[in-house]
Amino acid sequence: MLKKRYLIFILGLIALLYISVIPAVPQVTIRGYVKTSEGKPHTNTLVVVFDKQNYEVRGVTVTDKNGYFEVTVPRGYRYIVFVLPRTLNGSRLSHVPEAVFFKHEDLVEATINFIVYPAAFIKVEGTIRYVGGEWYGVYVLTVLTAEGTRVSTIFNAGEATYSREFAEEGRVKVELIDEYGMWNPILIPYIVGVRKGQLPPGLLSENVAVIPAKTKVIVQFKTSIADRRKPPFRVKDNTIAFTIGEPLKPLYLSPGDTVVYNIEREALRRVMEDVRRDVDVAYSIIEDLEKIGFYLAPERAELSKALTLIEEAKLD
Repeated sequence: MLKKRYLIFILGLIALLYISVIPAVPQVTIRGYVKTSEGKPHTNTLVVVFDKQNYEVRGVTVTDKNGYFEVTVPRGYRYIVFVLPRTLNGSRLSHVPEAVFFKHEDLVEATINFIVYPAAFIKVEGTIRYVGGEWYGVYVLTVLTAEGTRVSTIFNAGEATYSREFAEEGRVKVELIDEYGMWNPILIPYIVGVRKGQLPPGLLSENVAVIPAKTKVIVQFKTSIADRRKPPFRVKDNTIAFTIGEPLKPLYLSPGDTVVYNIEREALRRVMEDVRRDVDVAYSIIEDLEKIGFYLAPERAELSKALTLIEEAKLD
């Protein structure tokens, strides 16, 4: 019995010694504050640390009543740290998301001070229809000032300071997120977190742009189509772009407001322009053929009917 106890003691001692010599994984401590543009602490903000090399959420925390957060993650990765400021019940965003993009793998410590701005929302619905082509449903929404400048360049979203293992301390600006759709730099990290049960659903979507409230802005919609037609009807520039809101009549929304914009009408306007262009091309071809002796009066009459239909559609 004594020998058995002695053996257990020896084995336990060996295990402790073995554990003690296993090197600990170096960690990065990321801390800071989330405050509103009025200087007030923002509680209930989700702070997410995303490893962009391995597409993995490494850390998630929530700000306290003082707007403070602190999270520890493994060292050796390039991180995106982004915030999702939520309403008190956590059901939706209250302020525009922001992010810091760290480019170094040897981070030791980082302190980030986020300055967040009240949010309003632009929701895009509908589809793009194109004569002779296909639309794959991928687009980018860019939030601009009424003068056409990206809002991320004019809003002070805060700053981060950091220390590195193999270099001096550095600073990097916090970026207010002003690109949405599939080009949103934090959408994929968010989706990864949702699918793995690390983040709550319903805060970000590819068809919703989060804009600063009480600010004159326009939202640029930009997409591409695959033109399946043959020359001379195929267009070289297959980009479709327009703005939601206009420079002289920009959007100006209150905090929490949502505007739903259906892109179908704009798409139909573009279709009519393309059909009119095709009619003009067809007229040109008919004229060239008639010059060398072809009789194409019936075809010319059909084109005239098509042109009449286009003009009637414009009036509607």
